[in-house]
Amino acid sequence: MSSRQAALTLHGMNAADQAWLLSQLDAEERAQMQSLLDELRDLGIPADASLAPHHDDAEQATELPVVQCLVSEPAWLLGMLLRVRSWPWQAELLAALDRARREEVLRSLQDDGPLAPALSDALLAQFESRLAELQGAPVRRAAKPASRFSQVAERIKQWLP
Repeated sequence: MSSRQAALTLHGMNAADQAWLLSQLDAEERAQMQSLLDELRDLGIPADASLAPHHDDAEQATELPVVQCLVSEPAWLLGMLLRVRSWPWQAELLAALDRARREEVLRSLQDDGPLAPALSDALLAQFESRLAELQGAPVRRAAKPASRFSQVAERIKQWLP
């Protein structure tokens, strides 16, 4: 996602989410993003989330089911999934976590280097499969036996140092 696409996505968010996301950037990135946001406002571009670009099924999924799908997953797995790419629902997911889990996920985002391509591909494939199952079916809030996503997570956990 380019800086301009990120700014358009950020422009469509509510003020609280926008402020929180900006606070997560370093000073240089924040200044660049603020400049792009100011440009969008000066041009009279409406703050409309639907204007943000979408690239695949996982990014186009409705935000609430995505958050419900992921909120109970382990923090280390959420961190790995969030390291794969920038997700439009990332702020909502982080906001749905309690403070300790959110901090754990944010720490895992600072891990060195990108994930191995095969691991990224496996995570995305499992995540997109899980989202496809949820499309059209309501997400139950009740605890279920270990989900397929959790089962894969346990396998991946074995590979970690």
